[in-house]
Amino acid sequence: MNEGNTPFRFPAYRFIRDACAIYAGRFGPLFLGHLVVALILNLGGFLALPVAGPLTAGLMCMSLKAVRGEAVRFEDTFALFNRFVPTMMLGLVQWGIIMGALVLFGLPTLVGLIWALFLENRLAFMSIFFFGMMLTLLPMVYVLFYFTPSWFYILDERVGWAEAMRKSRALVMRQRGAWTGFLVPVSLVHLAFLITCVGYLLATPWLLVCFALAFDYQVRSEAVLRED
Repeated sequence: MNEGNTPFRFPAYRFIRDACAIYAGRFGPLFLGHLVVALILNLGGFLALPVAGPLTAGLMCMSLKAVRGEAVRFEDTFALFNRFVPTMMLGLVQWGIIMGALVLFGLPTLVGLIWALFLENRLAFMSIFFFGMMLTLLPMVYVLFYFTPSWFYILDERVGWAEAMRKSRALVMRQRGAWTGFLVPVSLVHLAFLITCVGYLLATPWLLVCFALAFDYQVRSEAVLRED
């Protein structure tokens, strides 16, 4: 049976609940790992770009291990440095897509906003702000939606960065409805965490656990369908 022809829904609200329990049970290493990575990337700036991918992969590795009930240690933050080239390339490509969107759409939006302020045209300002933000954010949403599972493929199947992105996009494409139904409530909860000052460092490990739950659920579900 072709699992791609058998749509299913992610139990998104169960993922939200389970992610809270998993995160609480492994809070120490997950939070500390994100804290150290945030410090390295923020203090290192552009110089830290080559290690951003391996560090992100380490955080994803910790999330997936937590979901699968495996032991999670702080040292896992650096576990994917043994896959330095593919994780570095995956991080750079995803960063490049997002930065390209900021340059392509963000700069013209900024110029338009300055022009609208100069003319004191409130309608033009609001219109430029709205559409400019939409165009700037869409590539970021695209990367988050289609390519977050890429990190799990590098860990699970030890493929290269391009193959990981191809497999990630194919995984999401097979169940676009399920991923959309998952991403919307999870993103809203994550946003609520940020708005209520829970903070990036506390909320983001939980978000990665949610993605790990969705990836693991689909991989296991499709394996069962193939056996049937």
